[in-house]
Amino acid sequence: MSRNIALIIAALAVLIIGSGCVPYWVHHKAVKLYEDREEIFKGHQTEHADLVRRTDEAEAKAKTAEIERDRFKELYEKAEGVQKKLLAQITKRVETAVQAVDLGPEIEGGVVAVRDGKISIAGDVLFALGSANLTDKAKAILKKLAPALKTNFKDNFIRIEGHTDNVPIKNPRTLEKYPTNWHLSAARALSVLIELKKHGIPERMMYAAGYGEFKERVPNKPNKKGHPENRRVEIAIVTSK
Repeated sequence: MSRNIALIIAALAVLIIGSGCVPYWVHHKAVKLYEDREEIFKGHQTEHADLVRRTDEAEAKAKTAEIERDRFKELYEKAEGVQKKLLAQITKRVETAVQAVDLGPEIEGGVVAVRDGKISIAGDVLFALGSANLTDKAKAILKKLAPALKTNFKDNFIRIEGHTDNVPIKNPRTLEKYPTNWHLSAARALSVLIELKKHGIPERMMYAAGYGEFKERVPNKPNKKGHPENRRVEIAIVTSK
């Protein structure tokens, strides 16, 4: 209780006890004080009710967001499961198609391998160092693979990916044509695409991508010689571009 209110009450008490009646101005001031405090109290009640309403709304929104999060998580997990299933199916189809091709020692020696729905061909077999020109051995491999790709995956798209290690190109002549490993990887992918086109795979089915050293399969060697497994071209079977 504030000092002013205490003084007023004390004065009222003195007047009541002393005279038995209350002057008008004292009564009026007391009523006004009461009304002011009542208005403040009502204002606090309104603020409190508004705060409760906003709290309830926030809690409802948080609950809705939690439900939406759980729903999207469930949908994501289902989509991820479907994607894994499709990848497993594609990988199996690619393995079957490659095994049906007479690649001889290439398939046994790891020159050609199937990983994650992709046919991976060792880059050192396909190209000479710093070159995007296919070797004779590379042309022979692609000539055998082309009919299998065309027959088994005519309803799919074929993405041809070029990859390198992380060793920078230093040869001045090579640098003129391929300023970075990125340029070299793209040129190599395009060379494979053109060779497959020569053997009957429609252009509309294929597209090329160059990844440089940025999608390494294994860590590159610390002695700056790179890693042979990262120097590769991969032929990926995909459902859409």
